Order: sequence, then structure tokens, then C-alpha cells
Amino acid sequence: TWAKATATGLKPGKTYVYRVGDATGWCDGIYEFKTDSAPKDGFNFILFSDEHAEPADEYAQPTITQTREKAIEICPDASFIFALGDNVDVPWRETSYKEYFEREKMESIPLATVPGGTHDMMITEFRASLFDYHFNMPNQCDVNDDESYSGYIENVGGNYWYLYGDVLVIATTYNAYEEADVQKAYIEKAVREASSQNPNIK
Repeated sequence: TWAKATATGLKPGKTYVYRVGDATGWCDGIYEFKTDSAPKDGFNFILFSDEHAEPADEYAQPTITQTREKAIEICPDASFIFALGDNVDVPWRETSYKEYFEREKMESIPLATVPGGTHDMMITEFRASLFDYHFNMPNQCDVNDDESYSGYIENVGGNYWYLYGDVLVIATTYNAYEEADVQKAYIEKAVREASSQNPNIK
């Protein structure tokens, strides 16, 4: 069972607390996060790639955890983490995602990611990726739009974009079977749509 919730009306520079639960019970912890103040001189973020979370890998997991903790130590004021894919090793195992999220600071720093072209997508007829159940990807490509349809795979999602203040972030899922002009069409469409929300985007 997976569930997603959306928090609205958040104000900049404020600390919020939350917990997770449903009719059957609540999690043990109460967590907190702080929203950014309106950045005047830019902002910092942390970039990760190819973490390949997998609880059975006793060698790799301590290294991944140490790398993440070190990155947050070096950049404690990071506004968010952006992961470039292959977050887990086996995308149809919930234990892989459990390992991925049970890391230091994951309860209090925002995370954005784009599905990796191999491990987040390894899909066969019998093994569907669980990627889309765990991540929010706003403004995804329209699967019915032949002009800019790009990267979309069931249970994985596709290209998407979001605004962080006045910065436009476009996440594209590379797919070797697609033409470059399709990706280009999606990027141009994303810029148009985002500009209609904020004409001063960077």
C-alpha cells in the first residue's frame, strides 16, 4: 500500500512538523522540515546519482549512507536533494525503496528525482517498477501529445518540470529509442508552460 499527501498554504522560512499514518495507526516518529525563505542570492542543492539502494548489498550501503551524510555535512543549508536516477538497485522490491528512504535527513529535506534509464526502469511483463508510487513528478509529459511525448513508461512516469522560486527545473528521462527532437519539443513546451506561471523564470 502506498499513499501520497499534498501540503498547501506553506509559508517561506517556517518550520513545520508532521507524522505519517492512517486509520490503522501512526508511525513512531514526529518529523519536521523548514521551508526556504525567499532566496535573494540563489540557493544550494545537493546532486546525487546511481545510489543503487539495496539492503542485501552489505558493502555498498554503508558507503552510500556515508556519502549522503558527508554531502549534507558539507552543504547543511541545501534547499533540496536532486537525484539523477538509478536510486534503487531492484525497482520491483519494496525493500529497496525502504532502504533508500531510511537514510539520515530524509525525513526533513525535500527530494526530487528523475527515473534512471536502467535500474529504476527494469520492467518485464511480470516485474513492474514501483518508482511512480514513491515520487511526485508534477507537470509530466502528456502521453497523448505526439509532439512532446517523451520518456513516459507505466509505473515510472516521464519527463516533468517544476519551479523552485524563479528557477525552472526540467527533468528529462533519457530513452535511447526516442528522437532528440521529441525531447527538445518537451523542453520547449515546459518553458512555455512555466513562463505562463512566472515570466521571470531562469
